[in-house]
Amino acid sequence: MQKSVDDCRRGFRFGFVAFLSRIADDREKRYESATCIAAMVYLLKGVPFIYQGQEIGAASAHYDSIDCFNDIETLRAYRDFCRTVQPEGALRRINFGSRDNARHPMAWNGGPNGGFSSGTPWLALHSRYQEINVERDLNADRSVYRFYQALLALRRSSGVFLDGKVQVISSAAEPFLIFTRSLEGEKWAVVCNFEKEQRIALPFRCVKPGLSNLSRAAMDGIYAPYECAAARVADGQEG
Repeated sequence: MQKSVDDCRRGFRFGFVAFLSRIADDREKRYESATCIAAMVYLLKGVPFIYQGQEIGAASAHYDSIDCFNDIETLRAYRDFCRTVQPEGALRRINFGSRDNARHPMAWNGGPNGGFSSGTPWLALHSRYQEINVERDLNADRSVYRFYQALLALRRSSGVFLDGKVQVISSAAEPFLIFTRSLEGEKWAVVCNFEKEQRIALPFRCVKPGLSNLSRAAMDGIYAPYECAAARVADGQEG
């Protein structure tokens, strides 16, 4: 998880679903992981886009048959893998990296066809659609979708997240990412912790977080795995 800002943004661009499953915890801490990655990416510079499923924390699917895939590149790779490994091993590789992970019918609920269609979808339903779907996320105490709403509202609230300067405060060796966005006297700090609990102290004072995936009351302190927060730097400390 110790990646540079450019590596994180590049990986996100090529598929949030696979990115979530590759670098974070898409099981026990799927909510924390999905929201932490989203805060990291959308509060940096760049043009935001949301691909279907990432706003509910969709993870990579897993299938036991190559018949569940139809991506040409995936099928070609499977044939190539089978020349050197058993079909089970080839499927493990395909499940990990297939582009079909981001192409499954959108799971609106846990009912037939995930609520996507009364017909037969062109591609197999996501293997976890009964666990990860829009209806279930919206009814959850911790909703990835509601976090996205708060995140995008914050991003729209100030030009600092659109045009502000980016400065990375943490070092590449630290197991968390801290960066600031600053513009015309306004400055925000963003903290994204990674897979282990950490005590984090910022070199400046901040007001109460304006965004947090685990309802933090202050920017300094103990951060749980994949916890994130963003807050405006207090007046007089924007330097």
